[in-house]
Amino acid sequence: MLLCLRLAGLLLVGSIAAGAVTASAAVHQPKPRSYSDAELIDGFDKTVFGVESAGRGSGDEARRVKKWAGPVAYRIVNLSRTDRVVAAETFIAGLNRTVRNLRLEPAPSGSRGPGLLLFLVDRADYQALIRRTVTDRREAAFLVRQDCSAVTGGPKPHVLSQALVFVIADEGDDKFRHCLVEELTQSLGPVNDHASLADSIYNDDNAVDTFTVFDWFILNMLYDERVRPGMTRREARRVLGAVIQDGRARLAPLISEGWPDDPTLPRTAR
Repeated sequence: MLLCLRLAGLLLVGSIAAGAVTASAAVHQPKPRSYSDAELIDGFDKTVFGVESAGRGSGDEARRVKKWAGPVAYRIVNLSRTDRVVAAETFIAGLNRTVRNLRLEPAPSGSRGPGLLLFLVDRADYQALIRRTVTDRREAAFLVRQDCSAVTGGPKPHVLSQALVFVIADEGDDKFRHCLVEELTQSLGPVNDHASLADSIYNDDNAVDTFTVFDWFILNMLYDERVRPGMTRREARRVLGAVIQDGRARLAPLISEGWPDDPTLPRTAR
């Protein structure tokens, strides 16, 4: 069943760069390196405090931390002839395993509705689906121009509680991986892209097409309990140094276990 939602405190996220992904199945994952605190805080500022494109009330949203305050109840709606459900579930499981305090849980059957709806859709049906599910015409007009997209928001200021994520599933592994990783993770709070972030998928001008160590830091910084919804840039900076140090301690064991080379998404070549 398709749901028509009006998302309060709306934030729109779109990706055009995914359209430039080639047919090659090679994964563009920057080699993990040691990022300075300044580099990571700069990436946090540019993704969390920016707004790629927003609706009413965007001025305050661009100056405050935006995140989900509890478990994210999600549902995958597969409308594509190419079945990517297992791949999407695998990536979600990887986020749950590696990002502390972030928990994406399948919405119980019979519940009033999930907080996050992930649509897997064929290109031919993409625009029509958005027009059916996003009721505001201005918002829909922005989303249909993007290669893949998401809209997120909620009735409480700075607390995300609703999201629609639209991922193209029938244009190859690379396009799917790029769209899924970027749009799903951006719907969790780091909604902005920035051209200076060389090692991040939150950059429409580079070749990165998967979840990187740099992006892992951004999500782990955002979902640390010391970083609260509604924080200003100055307030967040008071705690980010300690948050980053804790992240460094957790990263080494993950890398020793094979992450991020762990194949969290199906690939036709490795």
